[in-house]
Amino acid sequence: MPTMPEREALFSRFFTSLSGHCCLGCEKRSTALICSSCMALMPGKNTLRCVQCALPLASGTRCGACLKHPPFFDDSYAAWDFSAPASTLVKSFKFRQMPALAKGFARHMLGCLPEGFSVDFIIPVPLASSRIRQRGFNQAWVLSQELRRQWSLKRSFSKTEELIPLPAARWDLVSRVIDTPVQHSLDRAARQANLRGAFLVHDPKMIKNKHVLLVDDVMTTAATLNELARTVKNAGASRASCLVVCRTA
Repeated sequence: MPTMPEREALFSRFFTSLSGHCCLGCEKRSTALICSSCMALMPGKNTLRCVQCALPLASGTRCGACLKHPPFFDDSYAAWDFSAPASTLVKSFKFRQMPALAKGFARHMLGCLPEGFSVDFIIPVPLASSRIRQRGFNQAWVLSQELRRQWSLKRSFSKTEELIPLPAARWDLVSRVIDTPVQHSLDRAARQANLRGAFLVHDPKMIKNKHVLLVDDVMTTAATLNELARTVKNAGASRASCLVVCRTA
């Protein structure tokens, strides 16, 4: 398996290969989408995080919110914090139609999972149909596909993970049945109320007693992922983990 410096070099070469005129992070002239200086500033890479919701912590293992109101998901992982330059890349990924960025994101997302981590299904957060039409793609599904592809490559280079079953990335197991309004301006309580009953598992037998990995680009209040975790667990899933590109502080 490539070492961390080797993975960093691959990630840097990936961005360089996409060839742009300026860095997405600092907007200075660059042949890469993000320059080496901004790559070195990617926030929260080695941050101590709440084991349940991935919130950055100063100390301890769980944040106060998870201790007081435990979410339905069991554990969460985030590659970076949602601040520049990582936040700029994520916004470009979603709103400037740059799905190719998923390759670099997925590499770092996989890198923050613990050794030997395994799941049965990778499930993207379903996107409202109106937003798919507007955006042209579901960013969580693009990430899920790339995660599965790189998971396969990672296993092929690893002696310790070759016996771990390869998860299936499935967009069709869960759908969004309520086209909820945009969440950005809502607080935690309003988001939770807004999302209640928004998702539906189509074939509960498929995920019964299974470990599912819920994937999204950003975790903010965790309301969306929490409702999705509640839905899959009520349908029979034994464990729900979350994996995101960025976590807000």
